[in-house]
Amino acid sequence: MDVEYKHLLYGQLADYEASHPALFRLKVADEHYPRCFPLLHSCPDIYDDFPCFFYLQRGDRIVASMAALSDSATIDGQTVPWAWWGALFTSPDCRGQGLGNTLMDGVIRTFDEHGITIGGSFASPISVRMCLNLGFQMTGRAPRLVLLKSARPFLSPHVPANVIVTLLDAPYRVLAGGIRALTSSGGRKDTETAPLMLGGGEAEGAGVPPDATAPRYHQPCHFNDTWDKFRWKVAQCKDARIYHITERASGDVLARFVTKTRLVTGAFAEKYTGFRLMTLMDYMVFGEPEAGYAALANVVTRQFWESDAVVLESVAASEALNKRLRRKFMVPGGKGVAFFYKTPRGVTLPPVANDVSHWHFTHFSTDAFSFS
Repeated sequence: MDVEYKHLLYGQLADYEASHPALFRLKVADEHYPRCFPLLHSCPDIYDDFPCFFYLQRGDRIVASMAALSDSATIDGQTVPWAWWGALFTSPDCRGQGLGNTLMDGVIRTFDEHGITIGGSFASPISVRMCLNLGFQMTGRAPRLVLLKSARPFLSPHVPANVIVTLLDAPYRVLAGGIRALTSSGGRKDTETAPLMLGGGEAEGAGVPPDATAPRYHQPCHFNDTWDKFRWKVAQCKDARIYHITERASGDVLARFVTKTRLVTGAFAEKYTGFRLMTLMDYMVFGEPEAGYAALANVVTRQFWESDAVVLESVAASEALNKRLRRKFMVPGGKGVAFFYKTPRGVTLPPVANDVSHWHFTHFSTDAFSFS
């Protein structure tokens, strides 16, 4: 039996029992249940004509589905409507039938009709190949950098004997202790770090001047980072912690950043699990960029050494930040995260959009909501 492609607009959510009965009948436990719907209701970028859910129906059954979240992108001064796609899923008994490509063909057509640029970021080689085959523009990869207190999480999947893992890990722990002593004192006397609370429409925190609430970008391409959108992302990111760094002498704000520490119970880099991971989710620098990046790298790595996390992770497109993190002995953890987009007909983005290093690209750009 042939499949039928359907999509749901956000404005139809209030009453989709009649127009999408198969979707309406799904229970929360169903694999295709659109779990993005509660997020959409509070998303600042959402609007009635935004296509938010897509699926293939075979008879009275949904066999493939995908969700999207709304955003806007500002590229060299030009702002365009944007959508992040994710949660592409095909029923296990229907895989190998090309349903993923069929669904994506419909998704691309729908966004094209609505004049929305669609973007995504992936580490999976399968997802990367799919995007390339569908004609997405690959901007490159944002490096994933890691710093380890122990090599055990990355040795265990490859070394079957626990005693050998312990023997191999011992010299690394000694090395890690040396790295901590060498790098954790930088900037401690020059800066102060304090938690930042988001309330109302402004930042609340001692020593935060009014102009520090306005995002400043040192790359020509970025996504909506108004306080409303930032607060929404933080709300979806369970246990997120927000900090600001100020210069001790002047009180000027140098940087704002968000971290999340969690126990990895799934698969990190598709292989590793069972360890505590601290992730630099997002950041913003203020004033002179080099001072902000230096303070950010100092504080984040110092917080990691003082935490119970075993691995620190950063995914960022900023060459200036990554240079500073490498000086703290953070090293590449895999190939990094590929960033793709596809424009609708008649829309051409400036050439700077084709290079990931020109984007303010972090975890919060695409998947903060999936960390809850």
